[in-house]
Amino acid sequence: MTNFEKFHPLLTANFKLDWLTTVPLNVLLAFGYSAEEVHLKMQQTMRGAQLSYAIVERASNSFQGVLTIKFSESTAEIAGTVKPEFSGESEIMDYLKGFLAANFSVNHLKKNFIIFS
Repeated sequence: MTNFEKFHPLLTANFKLDWLTTVPLNVLLAFGYSAEEVHLKMQQTMRGAQLSYAIVERASNSFQGVLTIKFSESTAEIAGTVKPEFSGESEIMDYLKGFLAANFSVNHLKKNFIIFS
């Protein structure tokens, strides 16, 4: 089991990936998550089962979505639910590719981004 505590926040040029608990619950509720879902995602992160992050645009400090990373041997599955105006997928994926290879020996990435409407 990996201690994920040191892996936040993650900063790209334009985005911050930080724990879901850094975003007001009412924002996550409006984005389609229940309080129980947020709690379970954070519980799984604290147990070392997966990483779950809020995506925040740094310049405006605006919430852009949720990103979850699940691990399986040398593969990471990255799932994101983002706002329609989100434009940082390639920036974040480029960052995560290096981050996951360096910290978790991940050689393969699978991604699935969904637009929340």
